[in-house]
Amino acid sequence: MRIIFSIIRIAAGVLIFVFLVLPIKTQVDDLKSKKTELNTTESNAREFAALGQDVIGRFQSLDPAQVERLKKMIPDTVDNVRFVNDVNGIAKRSGMILKKADYNPEEIKNGNVDKLSADSKASRVPYGSYTLRFAVSGTYKQFLVFIESLENSLRLLDITDVSFSSGGAGVGKEDVYEFSITTRSYWLKN
Repeated sequence: MRIIFSIIRIAAGVLIFVFLVLPIKTQVDDLKSKKTELNTTESNAREFAALGQDVIGRFQSLDPAQVERLKKMIPDTVDNVRFVNDVNGIAKRSGMILKKADYNPEEIKNGNVDKLSADSKASRVPYGSYTLRFAVSGTYKQFLVFIESLENSLRLLDITDVSFSSGGAGVGKEDVYEFSITTRSYWLKN
């Protein structure tokens, strides 16, 4: 009889272990792994918060004039009116006359002139670009000064096309040309 009770006890112990202890042990192991994962996430969050505070501190320590220059270099919005005003100012300082400026509103609305903008890679790019075409008239020497001034301006842009036509002789018997220039300007997406 003792043997039967011992066998029943052993069988009950095995059944209790299999049906009660093992599922609880599995749950405890899962909770331990989740705790480790949460501790890692919490640690990463603290590091990122400290890094964010460091970046904010560095940004606040920047000279406001330098920040304004950066905003002019790559604005955070499409500001074609300001760009045309900048080009007009550069043209006047170079002795040239801004004749016309043209842009495609659809390009500005889409934020990118590249045909790749529908591609998923291009849509992840943190900047957009738009094309602005304008015409200026003046002598070749004035044009060289104008291009150099555009090159040295703060605005980040690419000159993608230049063409010219003769406008006849101007004051001082120098030939006056009309230069058509196509530029691509950039802006930061939000």
